Amino acid sequence: MSDVIYENNLKVYFLPAIADIAAPTTTEIGAGDRLVKITKDGFSVNMNEGTVDSGDLDTTFNGTLPGGISANIDLTIKRDNVDESATFDLTVRDAAGYLVVSPFGLAVATSKVHVFPGVFGTRRLDGSGSDKNETYMVKWFGTDPFDLDAVVAA
Repeated sequence: MSDVIYENNLKVYFLPAIADIAAPTTTEIGAGDRLVKITKDGFSVNMNEGTVDSGDLDTTFNGTLPGGISANIDLTIKRDNVDESATFDLTVRDAAGYLVVSPFGLAVATSKVHVFPGVFGTRRLDGSGSDKNETYMVKWFGTDPFDLDAVVAA
C-alpha cells in the first residue's frame, strides 16, 4: 500500500448537475469547474453521525445504533486579483450542485471520487496579517446523501 499526500493530488470540482452520483461522467466533470487556489490546510470534510438509543429497560447495557449522517465541507481559498472565475465568483451563496473530490489527482475515467450534493453558504473574508495571502472561507452544506465510493465513468 502506498501513502498518498494531499499536495498536488487532491482536486475539487463544482458541478451543476450529475445524473448518477455513483458514476459521474467525464462529460459532467468537463462541464463543471475545478476549484483552484484552495490553501494547503483549507479543505476539511466534517462528517457527523447521530446515535440512536437502542437499549432495553431490562438490561444495564446502553445499546446504540448508527443514526443519521451529514457532511459539510469547509474551504479556504486564496483571492486572485486577476481572475476569480474559478474561485470567488463561483462560490456564491445558494449556488447548488455537487462537489466532486478526487483524492488521487485529476478526475478521469475510472478515477475513485467522493461526491457531495449540496449548496454553498456565505463567503467569509479572512483576516489580514503580515506575510499572509488574502483568503476567504466558504462552507459547502450537504443537502442529500453523498457517495464516498463513486467511480468516474467515461
